[in-house]
Amino acid sequence: NTKYVSVTVNKNWLNDSEDKRWSKVSVELQCKSQGDTSYYSCNPAQKQILNKDNGWKCTFSNLPAVDSNGKTYEYTVAETYEDSTGK
Repeated sequence: NTKYVSVTVNKNWLNDSEDKRWSKVSVELQCKSQGDTSYYSCNPAQKQILNKDNGWKCTFSNLPAVDSNGKTYEYTVAETYEDSTGK
């Protein structure tokens, strides 16, 4: 039986005002197997857009809990954007 997990992302803005926020932020799910030293883009790549309309949050669902060798996956999320406007 394959086990699955979900990762919920919630963008927290610090020391800002709403008029200074970008219109959107792109986030990419990254993972590594237990014992690996660095995270990498999941395969297939998974990205979502956070914005005011979705409350600056999203959930990545149905993610495998372990890799093909039975090692536990660890997940993180990185902000990926092209310029300071978040576009």
